[in-house]
Amino acid sequence: FRSDVPEDLPRVLGDEERLAVVTANLFSNALRYSPDGGLVTVNAYALNDTLRVEVSDQGMGIAAEDQDEVFRKFARLKHADERVRGGRGIGLFISKFFIEAHGGQIGVQSKVGEGSTFWFSVPREAQPLNNNNNGA
Repeated sequence: FRSDVPEDLPRVLGDEERLAVVTANLFSNALRYSPDGGLVTVNAYALNDTLRVEVSDQGMGIAAEDQDEVFRKFARLKHADERVRGGRGIGLFISKFFIEAHGGQIGVQSKVGEGSTFWFSVPREAQPLNNNNNGA
């Protein structure tokens, strides 16, 4: 595990609990899909008016045609490594919902056999979610 998160990183006005859920989900997925001894990296930085967080792994990667699918509810890739178990295919769907509710974006960059980088960015002036908003 390696992390590059500057101490002077600007704060985001948003729902801390839900943003933590997103970050934890991306991190746990990276651990799940990384090979034994593989490196998982977390980076965070300010980019214009946003905060961007990236979680990278050295796992099996995701084919280009499947990259949008991973954010769909109950998504399970047919090419998934048989050694990987667990998950219900809802974590990335919920993450996308939370990030978009903050006015942000979420995505993945991946290459089969080389790993994936999941990222999200939220405006530094993002508004907190209403606690009664449970439309996920």
